Amino acid sequence: MQDICELLKIRKVKTTAEHPQCNGMVKCLTQTLIPQLKKYTMDDPNNLECYLPYTVFAYNAMPRTATGHSPFGLLQGYKP
Repeated sequence: MQDICELLKIRKVKTTAEHPQCNGMVKCLTQTLIPQLKKYTMDDPNNLECYLPYTVFAYNAMPRTATGHSPFGLLQGYKP
């Protein structure tokens, strides 16, 4: 698992049982990303790692209802 996290540049974070809100945030993210990845990999399900960066970029480029801005825009200061 550590090799996969390093390959995909994922920062692995542990959460505690006393703070389950973090698990909800991850669950929301995966419920959004997995259907998108399934669409990308429909023709080639074994090539998931090629489509993951595009899926994450699309997710980060979408404006959020809470802020009206995308995470990318808030971080970079301009629209993607």
